[in-house]
Amino acid sequence: MVFAFVASTWGLLVPLTELGKMLPLLGSMALLPSPCVQASDQANRKDTAAAERTRRTLATVKVSGRFTEARLGDILKEFAQQVEERIGEPVLWTYGPGFPAGLRLSLEIKEQPLEQALDVVLNAASKLSRQELGYIVLSLPDDKYDGWIRLTTSGERGREHPPATPEEQHQAQERLELARKLLAEGKTTAARLHLQVILKKYPSTAAAREARILLEKLGS
Repeated sequence: MVFAFVASTWGLLVPLTELGKMLPLLGSMALLPSPCVQASDQANRKDTAAAERTRRTLATVKVSGRFTEARLGDILKEFAQQVEERIGEPVLWTYGPGFPAGLRLSLEIKEQPLEQALDVVLNAASKLSRQELGYIVLSLPDDKYDGWIRLTTSGERGREHPPATPEEQHQAQERLELARKLLAEGKTTAARLHLQVILKKYPSTAAAREARILLEKLGS
């Protein structure tokens, strides 16, 4: 039997005798958005007015501070107070699951836009906690948290990570299985490295959620 390769999102081998019957179906397939297009649409979705205002604040309002063994949560509160003093309204923080607000840091910020200061603080805190700390400006129409900043343990910088593709889910799962195997063999250091790679490279996957739990159990 002779087959024809049909170039589509899925890549199909179709008997020539059946090709005519499938053309209407293939045409409808072409109209379906691909996962990449869907992720792009979400990333480009227009912000609410409150979220836009928060992004302007992050980019333009400067903060300072010298902190010695200060709680991460207190540093963020200090930044919010400085923003309120300068523009008449604070930034509003909310903590996502597992965010280490009690972590203590020593660092100095000198008149940097809040966006840059937050990057410095979260990078320093990430190294100490061995987590990928991040934040998302919430754009939630008709929600009380609209325009707030959610602090996370998944490494974002302002916007949510796009959804993982099936290939990324598969690659992350393979690396997770390898990490589990290494843990079972007592090779904790090597396993930890693989788990950290999952969080950094595949943050939107189901494997990343499991990797985060394993790292917490390892005290990372």
